[in-house]
Amino acid sequence: MTIRTTSALASCAAALLALNVSAAPAPMAKREKPRTAADFVGTWTMYWGHQHGTVTLDSCGSYYCDWHGTKFIGTWSLDEEGRWKIRESATPNDPRTFQIFIVRFQPGSFAGQLEESRAGTFAVRLERYRPE
Repeated sequence: MTIRTTSALASCAAALLALNVSAAPAPMAKREKPRTAADFVGTWTMYWGHQHGTVTLDSCGSYYCDWHGTKFIGTWSLDEEGRWKIRESATPNDPRTFQIFIVRFQPGSFAGQLEESRAGTFAVRLERYRPE
């Protein structure tokens, strides 16, 4: 083999390597990991349709909401489909007054849609609470 042949083979190998690198598949998109109950614990500003209030969710599943001066208490959880379930009442001494709401959030987000309630279906969004 001559120097010219060796140089030509090296150039060819470099070109093939560059071709293979440029033809490599794009990395797979990251899948959003499902939300866990721990992701929800804390105090939030909850946007419910066109209104908002303050909600506190504790790690034991207790729910507290101040909705324009009306205090709601109840429980919260995530169901087997990862939907957020709220059971609340402004008069918790009367078990007949509790309402249940189920919200499906978009993957990787705290914005979604109210799916099941007597109030109808509309947008719901949670943002970490920031005192004004």
